[in-house]
This record gives sequence, structure tokens and C-alpha cells, in this order.
Amino acid sequence: MTAHKDLVGVFASNDMMAMGAQAAVAGRKLQDKVAIVGYDAIPPALEMVKDGRLGGTVAQFPGKMGSMGVEYAVRVLQGQAVPKIVDSGTMLVTKDNVDLFASGTYGK
Repeated sequence: MTAHKDLVGVFASNDMMAMGAQAAVAGRKLQDKVAIVGYDAIPPALEMVKDGRLGGTVAQFPGKMGSMGVEYAVRVLQGQAVPKIVDSGTMLVTKDNVDLFASGTYGK
């Protein structure tokens, strides 16, 4: 923030980094100028999205990843073809949909 005074956003590779960035931004009283988005949708980050301290977090669906992984492993063991690319999906969780995501009903 010292070197880039015109900073308007931060994308963090995980929510812990996003939470650290948020603390740094808040420490400089720049919360209204710098949007922060994290990755992983961990509970503390969801609370920060809900109360507006984080602009969002990207959720993955580990349960879906696991079930798809087992499904494709079984297919390989049975000699069946599997896709070259498998996408279990993601969701951008924002203040507008954080309650839906937190309810556990989305992405199953």
C-alpha cells in the first residue's frame, strides 16, 4: 500500500491471506477504497463477507471433489475412460449470497 497508493483491490490465494490483507487495509483506514476477495470460504471469512469487511470469497466444493475423485478412480480401475479435465465448480460468495452458501444447501 505504501508503494501502490492507488491500490483498489486485493485477490488473495486463500482466506487467511485475505484476512491479513483486510487487517492491513483497516489499519490504514482504507476499507472503503480497497476491495478484498479471498479463496476457500472458511467460516471466519464468511463472517467478514457478511459484515462487509471482505468483498467476497471463492468457494470450492470439497465433498463434490472427493465424490468425483472416487467415481473417476473406480472408472479407471474398471478400464473406462475419464475426462481429461474435471471441474467440480466454484462459487463467488458475496454479501448477497453468503447466507445461502452458509446454509449448506448450495453446491451439493
